[in-house]
Amino acid sequence: MRTSCNAYKWIILALCAALVALLAISRIGCPFYRICGIPCPGCGMTRAFLACLRLDFAAAWRYHPMVFSLPYLLALFWKDGAVFPEKRWNAGILALVCLGFLAQYLCRLFG
Repeated sequence: MRTSCNAYKWIILALCAALVALLAISRIGCPFYRICGIPCPGCGMTRAFLACLRLDFAAAWRYHPMVFSLPYLLALFWKDGAVFPEKRWNAGILALVCLGFLAQYLCRLFG
């Protein structure tokens, strides 16, 4: 059972990578922004991620500051929601990440 679960995780990660690559190559930008006319909470994340790959962390911060939470979110996904032994640490850090996304989104909408 564990092997098939890991296989699904690899498939999900591959699909996410393909989506990011497709969005980066096509240059259509955020589909949500195209349809609704307002930015989504993740707008700028692709550009921020690509800036991190170029080791341009200042540009990544300008595009989307929450890009630096991606390693934690990936670890949370990979370890089935248990990065730390205590549940309250996992829940607390995930809550902080969610608040960070919300704060960044509100700043982008109203700032």
